[in-house]
Amino acid sequence: MGRLVNIVSSLHESTKRDYLERMVDDKVQCMMLAKQYDKDYWDGDRRFGYGGYNYMPGRWKPVAEKLIRLYNLKPGSRLLDIGCGKGYLLYELLLLIPDLDITGIDASDYGLKNAKDEIKPFIFKHKVEVKLPFKDNEFDLVISLGTFHNLKIPDLRIGLSEMERVGKEGYLMLESYRNESELFNLQCWALTAESFFDKNEWIWVYNHFGYTGDYIFQIILKTMDFQAQNKTNPEVYHSKEDFFSLSKKDISKLINLAKKTNRNRVRYCSHSSSQETLHEMFIVHPKGAYVRPHKHVDKIESMLVIDGEVDYIMFDDIGTVDNIVKMGDLKSNKPFYQTIRKDKFHTLIIKSDWLVFLEITNGPFEKKDTIFAQWSPQDNENEKINKFIAKISSNL
Repeated sequence: MGRLVNIVSSLHESTKRDYLERMVDDKVQCMMLAKQYDKDYWDGDRRFGYGGYNYMPGRWKPVAEKLIRLYNLKPGSRLLDIGCGKGYLLYELLLLIPDLDITGIDASDYGLKNAKDEIKPFIFKHKVEVKLPFKDNEFDLVISLGTFHNLKIPDLRIGLSEMERVGKEGYLMLESYRNESELFNLQCWALTAESFFDKNEWIWVYNHFGYTGDYIFQIILKTMDFQAQNKTNPEVYHSKEDFFSLSKKDISKLINLAKKTNRNRVRYCSHSSSQETLHEMFIVHPKGAYVRPHKHVDKIESMLVIDGEVDYIMFDDIGTVDNIVKMGDLKSNKPFYQTIRKDKFHTLIIKSDWLVFLEITNGPFEKKDTIFAQWSPQDNENEKINKFIAKISSNL
């Protein structure tokens, strides 16, 4: 079996997908139209496929560069793209290596007809489930991105064995899932897929049909359902998920959750319990939130600002401010990351309406490991807090 190699994920992560809207549509009719692979699929309404599959200069360049570097492609190297569509990846490869010997096949007349003119001489119509008209090991590299999940099992046997036969090396990307939520998303979204297998099932298929090349799985991720996680208290959630990712939409959902709490705060922990050895916490605080100065015994603590701006204040043991880091998210052009690798009192002065940040530290968590500064007000001493913050702010 080949290597699990991530070449294309960043490209697909930039694609917007509204799964539920597609699911509640006339899905069967949309699928039937999509499987014709005609104009509606490529350049029609988003309901039927891509919703306009147009060439965007440089979009495929990072993928082309990774393929060249990983497989040592050079002038004269022979490359076959199975399911090349309009050939945009082949075009980017030619821009980088003009003398690359490229070939592309696709089952879509419309896709081939509307390909880049520069690569039309090198592409032709052929179905992947039909024996390929090439010699054994004719190509240095055979790639296929997003095609094989559109085949049923008998056709997969032919397609995978043929890809293995004609290529010295292979790289294959297709849609898969890791859990029931991702399967649901895939079933909602996919219009042309015929094979819905999880990662282990696909690897079994590869082994059974003799494919030994490299591969990657494109996973259709969901937005996070925070309410379905373990709720420790109104402000704290612990993850139930073995795999998850967060997007900009999820950050907005976290802020909305915070607005519903008494203190306008919320914390989503990627660890399922306080006893885990790695703690990653996505935290939302409003402007004016008081974070009592504290330090952690024998802990390394890192903070990454996702959205907003904050002053990260550090103190010596008697309460004198000895370091201030003015932090912000990436668009602020301020430092976005801060780490403390030894016990040191610190607090936050939030400058934006909302602050969203990722805090990372080593577990397990024990209350005794967090020491609050005796020279700082307690959380319920509002008048003292106001004076304390005013005093700190005068130093900023």
